[in-house]
Amino acid sequence: LHPSYSLRKKATVAFLKNRVKVIEWPSMSPDLNPIQHLWGILKQQVEHHSPSSIQALKEVLLEEWKQIDDAICRQDLALSLETMVVI
Repeated sequence: LHPSYSLRKKATVAFLKNRVKVIEWPSMSPDLNPIQHLWGILKQQVEHHSPSSIQALKEVLLEEWKQIDDAICRQDLALSLETMVVI
């Protein structure tokens, strides 16, 4: 590595350290991934059908996905984003 790289890295880290609040959450947390909430809704709907084969599962998934209302998506996304706001 070029010597100036480590100096720039140290300067950047020092600059950001006092200006950026770090969120103490795992990087792969479902709280940081709003689509996980929507998958939960889809899972509940699919479980009501108890599909008995892979083909039946595919059909139920597609049908239930079509049934999810846009308003639910927007509401669910908005609620999950509210939980991510850091004050």
